[in-house]
Amino acid sequence: MMPVYPIRAATMALPAPAMRAVTERYWELTEPYSFRWGAIIFTAPTGWRTDGASIPRLLWATGSPLDGHVLPAAIAHDVLYSTHYVTRAEADRLFLDRMVANGVARWKAWSYYANVRAWGWLAWRQKPWAIDAARGKVGVLIGCEELPATPEARP
Repeated sequence: MMPVYPIRAATMALPAPAMRAVTERYWELTEPYSFRWGAIIFTAPTGWRTDGASIPRLLWATGSPLDGHVLPAAIAHDVLYSTHYVTRAEADRLFLDRMVANGVARWKAWSYYANVRAWGWLAWRQKPWAIDAARGKVGVLIGCEELPATPEARP
């Protein structure tokens, strides 16, 4: 298991991904998508498929799986669930933290988080070959420097 480093809240917001619909329920990245966890950068490749936030269609009226503030956190969460590079609890916490950092109301973020804690084990338990296949697709850069919290302070 790779080490996980805590990061500052100011650096947790994620940019919107470039995506296209594949089916009514699944979308794929049209360009690589990277996110940072402390000193680790994960990069999902072009073509990575996601269902966004895994919300049953019956409940889409309460929250879209493609909500612009939730989607970046959902993709990062999907990558971590697919690869098992971190624990399930760590992946779920990243999901919560990134939603809040991206402007999702705290009550709504906690609702998504509570559901992923309650039902995420269904997606977490994967066959070892599926985990290995996902790891073969996701880029991982360990030991990168922490960026300053504000763009103005960056080199």
